[in-house]
Amino acid sequence: MQNGSFERPDPQVARDYYCAMESLSVDGVKKLLAPNIVWHVPGRHSRSGTYLGVDETMGLFDEFSRARNRKFEIEDVLSGDRYVMVLVRTTERNGNPCNARFIHVMRTKTGCIAESWHFDEDQSRLDELVNEES
Repeated sequence: MQNGSFERPDPQVARDYYCAMESLSVDGVKKLLAPNIVWHVPGRHSRSGTYLGVDETMGLFDEFSRARNRKFEIEDVLSGDRYVMVLVRTTERNGNPCNARFIHVMRTKTGCIAESWHFDEDQSRLDELVNEES
C-alpha cells in the first residue's frame, strides 16, 4: 500500500549519487539533492547532526572530502514502498585499504534525494576516525 504523500522511490537516484561521488563531480552530486533536502548524520563526532538544504549539505560534503578520501563499492540497491536502501562497502580511506560497511537510506522525490540517513556497521569506530581527522 502506498501512502499518497510519498512518491515511489527511485533507485536510479541512489546509483547516480554514488557514481557522482566516485567521480568527484560536485555538480553531479548537487543536482541530485532536492532544494529542501534533509541530511541526517548519526554519531558522536564533530560532523554529526541534521543538515538542511543544499548549501548545508554540500558544506558537509566539502568538510568530509577535505578530511578524507574514500572509495566505495555498492553491494546492493534495494527499493521498497517509500525508501531506497543502498548497502555500501568503503574499500579505501585516505589511500589505505578499508573494509567498512554502511547502509544508506534515502527518500527520493522527483529524481532527487529528499532525505538521507546513514547507518554504519561500527558507528563507534567511525566516530573515532572522524574526530581524529577534525
